[in-house]
Amino acid sequence: MAATESLAELDVGEYAELAKRPNPKHLVLQYVPALAALLARAEQLKAAPLTQAEVEKIRDHASVMVANNRAAKAVAEKRGYKDIHPESAWEEWKVLRTQLPR
Repeated sequence: MAATESLAELDVGEYAELAKRPNPKHLVLQYVPALAALLARAEQLKAAPLTQAEVEKIRDHASVMVANNRAAKAVAEKRGYKDIHPESAWEEWKVLRTQLPR
């Protein structure tokens, strides 16, 4: 899809690509699975703290689905926690990682 084509519900792709597209309906780019879960698993596999570059690479290349606000809220409620916001992924990850069980 062209970067100039507007987002539509149920579009799927990498965050970095979909985030470039116009979003006139204010749809939500929702990570599947949650970005927090992806980062936690990556850090577990690395057995060391992720760097800012690693967090941003995971953020940019992870799969997202486009959803309306109601559907996104329902997924977050079912998940039981609010996911990391992609625009502040590094800052939020630095805080969240200290709260995770080791």
